[in-house]
Amino acid sequence: MTDKSITIHARSTGLTVPQITEAGDAAPGIVLYQGQTITLTPAQVDATRDRLGRTWLDLTADEQVQRWGMQKFAGGPAPEGMGIGEDDDAVWFKRAITALDAAKKITNPAERKAALQAVNVECGKYLLDLHQESR
Repeated sequence: MTDKSITIHARSTGLTVPQITEAGDAAPGIVLYQGQTITLTPAQVDATRDRLGRTWLDLTADEQVQRWGMQKFAGGPAPEGMGIGEDDDAVWFKRAITALDAAKKITNPAERKAALQAVNVECGKYLLDLHQESR
């Protein structure tokens, strides 16, 4: 059994890490977004081991690319400035809707128009044709 915790950060959205209850039972895994940092407990680290005792946590960046076609994680906390979920369309869609709603609440017509155009420039592809007013 591992006796230390390991901190990693997701390099791409979709990395799933094991979750262990206080009773020591397996629970549904935790799906991380790109940029999220997590510290895995010794029990979580052990839950990543295969029947031969190997863990994917030992894979190098190159080995991850060989196995998954991309680097999924790296050791330590996420680098400064790495956004959470920047590679996930669902995250961008939620941000776009939030920005669109905020822009629509602006009462000054010129400021509202400028804000809606800014939303379109930043997030337009995630809104598609849902909100013609933002175009």
